[in-house]
Amino acid sequence: MKVLVIAETNWIEDIALVQDLRSAYLHQLKDERKIGIAVPVYSLHEADGSLDKKIAKRIEEIDNFLHFLGRIGQSKPYESLCSIVKNTLKKFKSKSLAEKGEIKRVLNKIKMSVDIIPYTATSALNADLRFESMASI
Repeated sequence: MKVLVIAETNWIEDIALVQDLRSAYLHQLKDERKIGIAVPVYSLHEADGSLDKKIAKRIEEIDNFLHFLGRIGQSKPYESLCSIVKNTLKKFKSKSLAEKGEIKRVLNKIKMSVDIIPYTATSALNADLRFESMASI
């Protein structure tokens, strides 16, 4: 019998942001058909919104810092250094904007490759009951 893993929002975010080797390992096992992965539909929506907010916040912070560097760079002694840092931050911002598109592609890939399940009080209760019965074996 193949193991079915119920993955939720954090797993999706780990995969999308390439943050956690354990999440990537589970994804690899799924690709190798050694396990199945089911994701509650709400987790897909929650991850999508959460990831959008994270990237938007990052871009906002970069913009704030660019503005701050612009002010500091008006002083001759810091002009050159601020210019270097600003160019690096602009590349980081560009990469972050591109990452938004890549995250959408990863989310779509996850949607296509896992079993999407409803998440209701009944399904949560059934999962708990199954877990309890397996734990007593």
